[in-house]
Amino acid sequence: MNTLQEGEVLFYSYVKVEQENLDRVENALIYKYKPTLNDNKKDSFPYPSTIIDSDGQCALLPKHIVLEDTRG
Repeated sequence: MNTLQEGEVLFYSYVKVEQENLDRVENALIYKYKPTLNDNKKDSFPYPSTIIDSDGQCALLPKHIVLEDTRG
């Protein structure tokens, strides 16, 4: 079990995502934020250009995220 270090803040958000978009959205957020405990999906985003718009109480997340395909 991991614990927070002094000064760290734990936050989470959730959203309803259509089944066919789950992998893409997961990869997008991991690639963007590179969470410490995720070893996969941090270094590439192999999907077409993607825009994620958030709404509601997401104080620590930007309302608009744009990711570009890293496959070159």
